Amino acid sequence: MGCGTGYLTALLKGHFPKSQIIGLDFSKEMLKKAVTKHNGISWVLADGHRLPFSDGKFDLLISNLAYQWSGDLSRAFTEAGRVLSPNGRMICTLFGYNTCQELFQTLDEAKKGAMPIHPVA
Repeated sequence: MGCGTGYLTALLKGHFPKSQIIGLDFSKEMLKKAVTKHNGISWVLADGHRLPFSDGKFDLLISNLAYQWSGDLSRAFTEAGRVLSPNGRMICTLFGYNTCQELFQTLDEAKKGAMPIHPVA
């Protein structure tokens, strides 16, 4: 889910060489890059809110930093659950509350004048 240029998807193919691996993204440009970089993987252009797969099709669904961009996270997770087999597993990473804590703290300090900000031209 949200395979981007296919880096993680290709790693999965290496770990599960006998499995059918499908990379899915809603960005045509990302998938174009994935297709040119990685062989032996099926690439699908689709939205995570309306997955073009039958119920229970997958044993494993993996997503790295894609679901936080969903406009309707509940629907996206419902779709993920629909396409997973009864004993299927979903593994995903999301940005959390403190993900960018250091960045926000730095920006707050800069706003107070403690650090100069130099615009990039």
